[in-house]
Amino acid sequence: MGTWKKLPETLYEEKPLVKDIIKLDANENPYPPPQEVIESINRVLKYINRYPPEPRKLREAIAKLNGLNDGNVILGAGSDELIDLIVKAYVYEGANVAVLYPTFPMYERFTLIAGGSVVKIPLNPDFTFNLDAIIQTLSSKDIKVFFMPNPNNPTGLGPSLEQIEEVLKIAVLTVVDEAYYEFSAKTALNLLKNYENLIILRTFSKAYGLAGLRIGYGLASEQVVENLLKVKPPYNVSLIAQEAALTLLENRHIVDFRIETIRKARDSLYESLKRFKRIKPYPSEANFILIDVSGSGLSSKQVSAGLLEHGISVRVIGVLSGFQGDFIRITVGTDYENTMLIEALKKILGSKGG
Repeated sequence: MGTWKKLPETLYEEKPLVKDIIKLDANENPYPPPQEVIESINRVLKYINRYPPEPRKLREAIAKLNGLNDGNVILGAGSDELIDLIVKAYVYEGANVAVLYPTFPMYERFTLIAGGSVVKIPLNPDFTFNLDAIIQTLSSKDIKVFFMPNPNNPTGLGPSLEQIEEVLKIAVLTVVDEAYYEFSAKTALNLLKNYENLIILRTFSKAYGLAGLRIGYGLASEQVVENLLKVKPPYNVSLIAQEAALTLLENRHIVDFRIETIRKARDSLYESLKRFKRIKPYPSEANFILIDVSGSGLSSKQVSAGLLEHGISVRVIGVLSGFQGDFIRITVGTDYENTMLIEALKKILGSKGG
């Protein structure tokens, strides 16, 4: 075990599953919730013997934030549930769903559970979007839904708004997953008024730091929202999650400050990673960085295991079919966590990767 200090800000106080681990493996916000959120949760704890109310106030707040009507908003237990609802509403056995490759695996998983077929559209070798391949696939096959993250996970890059609009013109129901959009400052929101085949997904798990409460939302036309509500289970968003999300929307200055802090940390971490001669970090618009470690003489699993010995957990992506490299994905942490990561990489890579 390498020498390192315990986190000054730990999310787990008593017997955590990840005790004393610098957790850079799940693209979480490294900062604990602000006191305002803790106080709002404490205020509603006495009501948890009741089912949660219809989240009207939160829907109204989200609609106001985005310049929409509350009929354009649907809430879910994380954006994962919203992906599931979209598949349930629009995908039947044998129907084709298009996804990028590589991308967030839940699009494929929910499609297969529903009996649908997955059509994969590879990204360019540098992980940018291959617009020609996307348009050709959506135009030539009977695609019911296309999932198009902005930015994409695990690559960290997203399409331009011009590319998104070109895709929307094909009239396939297109889900632009903006789980990380706060870090990129790019959103397809302004396209909603012109394209009823657009669904935008957002989450409170990343920039807002509520991953443990499971809450996300979708933005779409009122007709699409109505279709999704038909397959949504009742009471799907807890009272505590509603209150915490509403409190953060009322204290956007706290969220904005943390977003800017994470952006600066991301850019600094990327520059530090670029100094290693035999690993290759990819530019990112999100709160994580994809790294090719194949030139280091170590596999992604070996690098990950080495980091874990130093108390740092990262995500192994591994070898991606059709792409050169062997990859890990690292979440942007606090300055302290990022410094510990760089120091650990220096020890692990040594002459092989330094």
